[in-house]
Amino acid sequence: MEFTPRPQEAPQPLPSMSKDNFGLHDFFTYIEEDKDREASETKKTAHAVLEALHHAGGVVYQDVAEMYPLVHEKILVRREDVGKVMESALEGAPIEITARGLRPNVAWWELSHGSDGLKNAFLEGHTHMNGVVSVVGFEPGESLVVTDQKDIPDEPDAFVGANGSVLDRHFVASAHGTTPHENIRFVVFRFPYEHFPEEELTDDEVEGGEKNLHGDARYVFRGVYFPKKETETIH
Repeated sequence: MEFTPRPQEAPQPLPSMSKDNFGLHDFFTYIEEDKDREASETKKTAHAVLEALHHAGGVVYQDVAEMYPLVHEKILVRREDVGKVMESALEGAPIEITARGLRPNVAWWELSHGSDGLKNAFLEGHTHMNGVVSVVGFEPGESLVVTDQKDIPDEPDAFVGANGSVLDRHFVASAHGTTPHENIRFVVFRFPYEHFPEEELTDDEVEGGEKNLHGDARYVFRGVYFPKKETETIH
């Protein structure tokens, strides 16, 4: 995923969808009970994710590059189970993070890193829902124990991603514990282009087509930003 910082513009959230209420039950029911044989499992999942984003209490971005400059601190990013992300976004549930020993399962990221760190997050794990991948960005808190890469044993394959790519060890870390919903700053979703709802594509995405300049399958990215809640000051 390429990311080039650009001058910050006013947020351009997607228009609200027609359904007034859309909860976790609706999300899974839509995927499991939609009997339309014309739609692939991936496309149904994409529809459900896009619908849920409008009810997640954040600001939805078609261009994720416009979202990243809103995060002003160094945070952790992690490829996470879409179901867990939806439970947190729609119901405010914390996300539990487990680790196998000290194997890397998170990466540090800040705006100056550009796409570095984020790339590690997308490569780090296998988890997806019918081909849809989610990466969550969150602030570390007291309920999360983080071990930086300098303290991770240099074991064989410890710094190799799910697809065999070598992770940038300067950014990776190992974490276990929980992340409360209020610590989440953003979630980025990656959809296979060929299974993304055509009516949701931007003009630029339609013009780009299903393949990139190298002939590889393209992805569509969408993000939701959760503004940081200011803590009340007692005078």
